[in-house]
Amino acid sequence: MRLLILSLFILGMYILQASFFTHLAVYGARPDLITATVVAVGITAGPFEGMVSGILGGFILDLLRGTFIGLSVPGKLLVGLMAGFIPKRVYVDSWWVPAVSAFVATLLDQSFFLILGNSFGLDQPLWPSFRRLIIASGIYTATMAPLVIRGIRHLYGEFLNRGWFKEQRLL
Repeated sequence: MRLLILSLFILGMYILQASFFTHLAVYGARPDLITATVVAVGITAGPFEGMVSGILGGFILDLLRGTFIGLSVPGKLLVGLMAGFIPKRVYVDSWWVPAVSAFVATLLDQSFFLILGNSFGLDQPLWPSFRRLIIASGIYTATMAPLVIRGIRHLYGEFLNRGWFKEQRLL
């Protein structure tokens, strides 16, 4: 049940990203709400669920985008895994931890996507894309991340209240 609800939440974030935030692009960049969701799940529920949400987010993003299916999965999986280890090192209840984590995660994820994409025939120059779009997208995602993590914490609070989150595995 948690997997289905998490998939629907990620799908909702994609729809919001693709429809609403397309019109609110800053310097041509949009926030990466799926990466922010993967980071929020990793911070809230740990590395395993961060990885699972990264796999889900990557596949949903690639399936709806329609090209290079599976290319977003490795970057989002890595970001979810790394975000899961943040609570062991940093006090995560402050607002800046999700923001900084989402900024770094966006930089890593989109750079990883460009590098993999260039190896599979996506002819996008790495450095100009990094300067022009990835940094702006990282800043935009960082501003949205505290709202996303608040929604994920509420969702996992509901999982806990309903008994769906008692340290059992997601799969």
